[in-house]
Amino acid sequence: MDQRRVCCGSVSFLALRWGFAIVDRTSPDVKISLLLIFMQNKDSKIFFVFGLHNHQPVGNLSSVFEKAFTSCYLPFLSTLEKFPNLKAVIHNSGALYSFAEAYFPGWIEKLQKLVKRGQIEIIGGGYFEPIFPIVSQQDQIGQIQLMKKYLEKTFKATPRGCWIPERVWNPSLAKTLNELGVSYTYLDEADFYAKNKVNKSKKNLYLSEDQGYPISLFVIDELLADKIPFIQPEEIIDILINYKKDNNLLVNFFCDGEKFGLWPGSYDLVYNQKWLERFFTLLERSPDIQTITSRQAHDMFDEKDLVYVEATTYPKMQKWALSYKDCLSYQSLIDLLKENKSYCRYRQFIKGETFKNFFIKYPRLNFMHKRMLDLSKRINSNLDYGKDREAFLNLWKSQANCVYWHGVFGGFYLPHLRKACYDYLIKAEECLDKITKTVSFYRKDINFDGYKEIVVKSSGKIYIFSQVGASLEELSLKNIPINLINTVNRVKEPYHDKFKGREMSKYLLYDDYKKVSLVDHIIKKDLSLTDFAKGTGIYSLADKPYRFFKHGDKKFSFGYEEKEISFLKEISFEKNSLEAEYNFIEKKAFNKFDFGIEFNFSLSSPANLLIEAGEGKKGNLGKEQDLGENSSFIIVDKNYPVRLRFDFDRVRVYTNPIYTLSSSEAGEEVLFQQLSLLFYFRPKEDSFKLKLSIES
Repeated sequence: MDQRRVCCGSVSFLALRWGFAIVDRTSPDVKISLLLIFMQNKDSKIFFVFGLHNHQPVGNLSSVFEKAFTSCYLPFLSTLEKFPNLKAVIHNSGALYSFAEAYFPGWIEKLQKLVKRGQIEIIGGGYFEPIFPIVSQQDQIGQIQLMKKYLEKTFKATPRGCWIPERVWNPSLAKTLNELGVSYTYLDEADFYAKNKVNKSKKNLYLSEDQGYPISLFVIDELLADKIPFIQPEEIIDILINYKKDNNLLVNFFCDGEKFGLWPGSYDLVYNQKWLERFFTLLERSPDIQTITSRQAHDMFDEKDLVYVEATTYPKMQKWALSYKDCLSYQSLIDLLKENKSYCRYRQFIKGETFKNFFIKYPRLNFMHKRMLDLSKRINSNLDYGKDREAFLNLWKSQANCVYWHGVFGGFYLPHLRKACYDYLIKAEECLDKITKTVSFYRKDINFDGYKEIVVKSSGKIYIFSQVGASLEELSLKNIPINLINTVNRVKEPYHDKFKGREMSKYLLYDDYKKVSLVDHIIKKDLSLTDFAKGTGIYSLADKPYRFFKHGDKKFSFGYEEKEISFLKEISFEKNSLEAEYNFIEKKAFNKFDFGIEFNFSLSSPANLLIEAGEGKKGNLGKEQDLGENSSFIIVDKNYPVRLRFDFDRVRVYTNPIYTLSSSEAGEEVLFQQLSLLFYFRPKEDSFKLKLSIES
């Protein structure tokens, strides 16, 4: 008899022996015979895996962490504890464990209790919640092993499951996970539309492989993930019973744990109105539903259909990664198919964009991501985790996924998440520089634009210039740490359309060029402050390749040449400053146009920014300003210990605070992103000098 057929109901001595083998290979904390559960309930119950993914990103506000624990993570466990016969599967990201160790040890103790009595299965994953396909395999392995060791130490249990952050899947992960001892993971139902069309698995559990290394895939039920906890508990029970009538043996629910208390309005629903307690009561009393863990389900259902899932993520993420125009077309196609009642028939062929398209959609995100990858290569090539743990931990913290995308949550648009990412990148680079010989000057194509960036390390600062636009892409201070050019480009998002004609529409401005520093512009005569704020009347050279000339480790120049304009832009460095000197060779264009040099700085907030310009005048930078003609000024950030002093040949200066209107879980929010400065003049002389001094 084929042993695999035991799970289909065949009973024999071989089945009994197989059943005892299950018990032997299951954690000793699980005091349950899987064989008996299955044989007693196979005809009368549907097996239900109830799973939660809890996560807060590295760098999120402490107040958000505290609220998440007090209004969500703790009350959920307290409610579950009242129902000892129910099982649950929980994945917590490493940032939660680290925060709880310091501030909520009781949460960890409660988890330990529930794991020990077999009520909760803890799932592993990457400790700092990276998107696996966008980090190196070395970092994937390192982060998964870090989580595994923590869980074994804290809960005395080795995780067999691995959470895939944002379910961004790549087929090559099967081999990586298998070699790390992982037996199964979880993907969305949409990833299996085509597979289910011909032969739907009633177990919602498949087997895949890469290069002969297998991994089991639990299918996350789409309907339940959408409806829990937003419809009545009785309706959820009805859905599960209907699944049973359709001969489903196993149903898997997995969703964000923040739905249970942290999402707007959810605390009142879940706890004050006792949604969760009512649901658990119904589950516990139901003669048709049996909750089990993924570990139990995996061992119980030994026969699994073979599938291959392409590189993917969930449909909403595929939609968010699209450009504005493509997103509208994508939604129009879906609406058309639904109108013609054809969506279910063709949905398996409808795909949005891959996750990595976010790096095309947001150029500044691409630079940050490639900066992380470049540093990862250097750390993994030169350091050893056993000896240089701090460098690796800082690198891995910079890989926390939320900052690398944007959808219904703030993500990349949240300045504090971008700041945290760069803070840890800078710390990791500092660790590397202390251990290896620091190279003060080198060229390398970091962002994969086909041109080599210029990297200069001087006096505790990291300057990175692009040959495209001859612009300053990064200015990082190691001692704080902070990247002063951690900026964004404003991009048109589909949800912006609903603000047309409303007060908030004034923030719907978009950038045609990269908002970094030392950006050169040809601009119309008599450019107004409003023109600068709206980005009109500016012909930017930001996307134009310049020629590069090296004159030494602390001196180089860029050359730009067109028919009516050509100039050299010489960059030099002193201890705490950089100087840019422009030498104009051909100036015919300036009979019709003026010249501008733009800087963008990601500072704390307009309320904390002061400017000191001419005769001791001080002003706030909360709105756009015309500083008139000046030859020097100082920008002071009261929150960060930073003073930026500009000294330059006398020209006119505009300032403009840049805001974005972006989506968040609480709705849309207006966020200050950066301060923009324009040095605006008509080159009458053959040269122009500008010096930026940084005091920190």
